[in-house]
Amino acid sequence: MIKQKINGDLLEVIPLGAGNEVGRSCVVVKFKGKTVMFDCGIHPAHNGIYCLPYFDFINASEVDLLMITHHHLDHCGALPYFLKNTQFKGKVVMTHATKAIYKYVLSDYVKICNMNKEKEDFLYDDSDLNQSMSWIDPITHHR
Repeated sequence: MIKQKINGDLLEVIPLGAGNEVGRSCVVVKFKGKTVMFDCGIHPAHNGIYCLPYFDFINASEVDLLMITHHHLDHCGALPYFLKNTQFKGKVVMTHATKAIYKYVLSDYVKICNMNKEKEDFLYDDSDLNQSMSWIDPITHHR
């Protein structure tokens, strides 16, 4: 965690994954009373809860905005799990293009999990993925 004062305001940066590795991209930034989570990815080399970011280090109900930067699994693959299993009440944003591709990428991930993994390793199913789509507010580039 990084804490620094900027003009009297405390800036906190809390990496929940992707530190020193590819996968689990998820960083929480707190500044001026707002909390933003950037990405919510999985680690593709791990199974079940071991592929998730370390959500236990934050209070999900305090996150105001969750921004997905792009559609790769290591940046968005944990989103349905996070929305279903935490007290998050904020807003989820990603570009229109990312939202369109997100559904296909995660749908394929669910199919692969059903074929290759043990039932206890499933993080979510198609209904959880479909539910996550209703949370997403697509934004235009440069907004």
